[in-house]
Formats: sequence, structure tokens, C-alpha cells
Amino acid sequence: MLLLVAAVAAVAICIWRTLTHPDVEAALFQSAQFSSAVLALFLFFVGMAAWLLMTGLFLQNAWGYSALSSGLAIAPGPMTAAVFAVNSARVSARFGRRVPAVLGPLLVAAAGGFWLLFTPGDSDYLLRSCPA
Repeated sequence: MLLLVAAVAAVAICIWRTLTHPDVEAALFQSAQFSSAVLALFLFFVGMAAWLLMTGLFLQNAWGYSALSSGLAIAPGPMTAAVFAVNSARVSARFGRRVPAVLGPLLVAAAGGFWLLFTPGDSDYLLRSCPA
């Protein structure tokens, strides 16, 4: 009973804090640049989560990998994203923000579509599936 009361109190405090002191001011969403950047990041992270889920399921169900093996097989993808994120300031300084913001997701989508269309059922990881 005490745990239930503590949980209800914690939820009430969190709701009160959010209503009186929001983490993100609503006025920021009046800026088209901010709103479009938030939308682009949201879509990127939804796509990344879908890629992680679908690739893990594919490696386990179609190719018979264990959960650990499929996790290790997916690891080059996020590591490659981290390497490119470190250099993103130089790229945007050279080409501006718009070119990488448009070209990057289009290339990722094209690579994903190519992988979906042309990956056969045989389990040749390095030639068929390695995300790096």
C-alpha cells in the first residue's frame, strides 16, 4: 500500500513539474527551423530503431544467428554513425546544413531499399549484410 501511495505521489509530482516548468518551451515550436529539425530527428530515430529491430530479427530468424551474434553483427552500423557524427561539423561548414540534411537520409534510405531488394536468403554476412 505504501508503495502504491509513493508511486501515485511521484506521478503527481512529475505531472505538476511538467505543467509548471516544461522541459521545452512551447514558443520554440513556432520556429519553422526548430520544428523541422525536431521532426527530422524524430524520423531518423524511428528509422534507426526500425533498422535495429528488423535487422536483428532477420539475422536471428532467417540466418539462424543467436541474439548475441546478431547484436555483434549489427554493431558496425551504430559505430559508423558515430564516426560520421564526429565529422558532421566539418561537412556542414563546407556544404551548409541543408545539403547533408537532405542527402544523408536519402542515401540511407536508398541503401536500405537496395539491401531489402537484393539481399538473398543465404547467410554471407560480409558480402550481404555488414552495415559498415
